[in-house]
Amino acid sequence: MSPVIEDKDIVYDTNVYITENYFIENDILCKETLCAVMQDILGFSSIKEEEKILISKLFIEQKTIFETLMVPIMANIIFWKRYHILPANYNNLKIRDIVKITNGKVGYTKSEQEAIEILYKESGVEWRYYNKKNVNQIKIEIKKDKLEDKITRGKYFATFFILLSNSIRDDYENIGINKPNKRGRYLCDKDIFETIALRCRPPKSLKLFLKDTIMSYFNNLCANPTVE
Repeated sequence: MSPVIEDKDIVYDTNVYITENYFIENDILCKETLCAVMQDILGFSSIKEEEKILISKLFIEQKTIFETLMVPIMANIIFWKRYHILPANYNNLKIRDIVKITNGKVGYTKSEQEAIEILYKESGVEWRYYNKKNVNQIKIEIKKDKLEDKITRGKYFATFFILLSNSIRDDYENIGINKPNKRGRYLCDKDIFETIALRCRPPKSLKLFLKDTIMSYFNNLCANPTVE
């Protein structure tokens, strides 16, 4: 969350890669990845080009909505960090407790206020610390600088990607695409890095980083071999 919180632990060095957004999930889980997952895992092996366009549009729309839904959640987490409110283990928040996706449409399972209360409870933060004025100011700051995609936690976004993918498999008819074959399956949390990541295109910034560091190092070794 470095765009909104000063992080003294960040190391700015040519040999250190810093993700474009909050975490690597935010960078690799894109509409192209979703289409690849649909074909290879969910069972939509014969998906048509017009269906890919429909799904890509759906992903972009719902991603924007999800990031908007996460603004109140992330604003509270930023508030905790700025004012050193502990304990604040926001890793414990289960996105499935506050967000649902049906027919490819994302929304809160409850009200925004109830979602925030769940955040406090699952993160181990006493409700007495909640400060509506300060949180609202942070929400304004996020929206003003258009930081929604920069501060949404990768773990939360990964859950959104899985929920959306499984909704597409469940609700394909209402979404407007053909039925998947029997060989497909639903996604689970461990699939993010074990299965889905293998079908992702690396961000341009990561490719450039690898070129300027690891590839440059090996090219230099090849050009100047050590003679024993």
